[in-house]
Amino acid sequence: MRLRRRRTAPNSRATSGPDVTSSSDRGVTPSSHAGTTHRAITVGGEVDTERSNMRASAPQGAGSTYREQEPMTEEFTQGGGEARRYPAVADVSSLEVGVPGLTVDQLPDPVLALGHDGTLVYANDIAARVLGWRVEDFVGRQVLDLVHPDDLNLALSSMQTVGGKDVGDLIHIRVRTGRSTWMRLELRGVQHPTEDGSVTILIARDTTDRHLLDLDQGEVSVLRSVLATMQGMVVLVNPDGRVRSVNGAVTRLLGHDPEFVAGQPFVDYLHPDDVDLVLDMVSRIRPHESDSLDARFATTEPGRYVTCEFTVNNMTDDPVLRGYVVSGQVATALADARNRVDFLALHDSRTGLLNRDGFIREAGDLIRAGGGLGLLLLYIVHFRSIYELYGERVGDQLLATIADSLD
Repeated sequence: MRLRRRRTAPNSRATSGPDVTSSSDRGVTPSSHAGTTHRAITVGGEVDTERSNMRASAPQGAGSTYREQEPMTEEFTQGGGEARRYPAVADVSSLEVGVPGLTVDQLPDPVLALGHDGTLVYANDIAARVLGWRVEDFVGRQVLDLVHPDDLNLALSSMQTVGGKDVGDLIHIRVRTGRSTWMRLELRGVQHPTEDGSVTILIARDTTDRHLLDLDQGEVSVLRSVLATMQGMVVLVNPDGRVRSVNGAVTRLLGHDPEFVAGQPFVDYLHPDDVDLVLDMVSRIRPHESDSLDARFATTEPGRYVTCEFTVNNMTDDPVLRGYVVSGQVATALADARNRVDFLALHDSRTGLLNRDGFIREAGDLIRAGGGLGLLLLYIVHFRSIYELYGERVGDQLLATIADSLD
């Protein structure tokens, strides 16, 4: 990008057009119109201020297009009828940008240019239309005057660091409109050096309606309220395994103070017998994938644990979360049901004694443990008579009572 200053005699005109084959030679070029020095962004070629046509500096080749257009200057009248021109608008709107016939003012998104001191020196037509300002009302102002107070630090930091990057980071800020409202914009900028310093080109996009279908509809306070009142527990865990933050359900269900939980190892709140199981599961979860498990979590009551069904989402590669999202709920009823199913798989449903599968498993465990296996056979005299006389229920109770006495 080069900055060139040229003047023309009054009433002369400067025309500019793009050289689309020389996209690397982009700059901010000062030119003159009606005796007023102003700046114009040019794409390749040179602005000839002595003649009304432009000579492209690069040869025409396949896909090359050159078009002569007259510069456009925004004028408005202030007190006393004095006419002022905002030079940043002149010539820029007539430039073709890579596609024959497509100019900056025809782009669907706002395009802004900032001077080295943060002053708005150019805005295309769509920027004025989207923001609700007349071009003459906000070109020439400090851009920070239009930024929401809560977003000033972000905007200022981005302006200071964009010069050290090929392309600036995508940021989201709120900007004041001409309708006295705040509009959400996402911005990305790139800085080009010039002879007078530098110019930052910003491409903006209105994201006000983008969050209408989101849960929080773009309002952080809504999301905070949802997280604070929901029944499910949510825990953010750093990649090193330490808790970053928890929602209100963790305190209500487990009793832990969020202030004391933050910074503590997540596994410290697991039952010792479940730690290896959880760590093994987490180690298998790849980025942006998840897995679920039941585990016992410690409460503030010493020695008391609550069984929870929880899901771990590996978001360590996410640029915002950069960690694990653990969400869960108390699963006491579910755990009881599962325990009951497991018990009945190995025990008789009436007496609670081992069934055939349970006996084989227990016997196998004893043999593998090396303790040997002994069998005690008992015969209950007249059990059939008792069973037939008093019914199945009494007979089952008798078997359970004898089994308990043997234990």
